[in-house]
Amino acid sequence: MKGQSIGVLDIQSTQVDYFTRDQQSVLTLMASRLAVAIENARLFERVRSQADTLLVLNEVGREPIRFLMSRNCCAAQRNS
Repeated sequence: MKGQSIGVLDIQSTQVDYFTRDQQSVLTLMASRLAVAIENARLFERVRSQADTLLVLNEVGREPIRFLMSRNCCAAQRNS
């Protein structure tokens, strides 16, 4: 996340210099934590999508095996 902006946290006051240095530090920390949470949510969604794709590919890959096994089973029954 360093060096990359993903949004804006806009907190304002009508008074000049309303926020103290400590408050500014807290708000900066809060903004960075929010950025990390947003990035984690994006990564989680990407991983979940990839997992869904892998499940589908796994199932598709099993179909030829099921087909071959069913043919071998039928052939064995005809030969008996």
